[in-house]
Amino acid sequence: MLGIFISTVLIGWGPKGYDVTFRKNGIGVRVEQVRPRSVSDENDRWGTDGDTVPLIVRRITVIVDGRTCTTFRSAYADLSNVNRVHAYRKNGNIIVTMEGGDADASYDAVLVYRNRYLKTRRVASGEFPREHNERTVYTSLPPEE
Repeated sequence: MLGIFISTVLIGWGPKGYDVTFRKNGIGVRVEQVRPRSVSDENDRWGTDGDTVPLIVRRITVIVDGRTCTTFRSAYADLSNVNRVHAYRKNGNIIVTMEGGDADASYDAVLVYRNRYLKTRRVASGEFPREHNERTVYTSLPPEE
């Protein structure tokens, strides 16, 4: 794979897409992005403005100290054009931050993991972060019997 290092972010062009990767201090994050097969409804995502075909997030993988964290598809299904990813530890949590889009279509997303499970997701507009944002809280429930 051909790649370019920017700070601690590796932006790589693979055979099927455009991945953004972060590795540092026992934390690894890989955001896999692909071009959509159809562009009819792909502009209803964070990071798109209708002028270009987006790179849609196909999968986010978070590995902490060699163990994979659970990331629900709903945490990334509406994200596109991720440009940068970073992760760090804070108060027993793993915080993953992503920047995506460009100009008026830009956004910042934050995923918070605890004990390898996704707990919260926040996405805010890069242009109007206090006016346009979403917050999701995930609860892991035991299976019903």
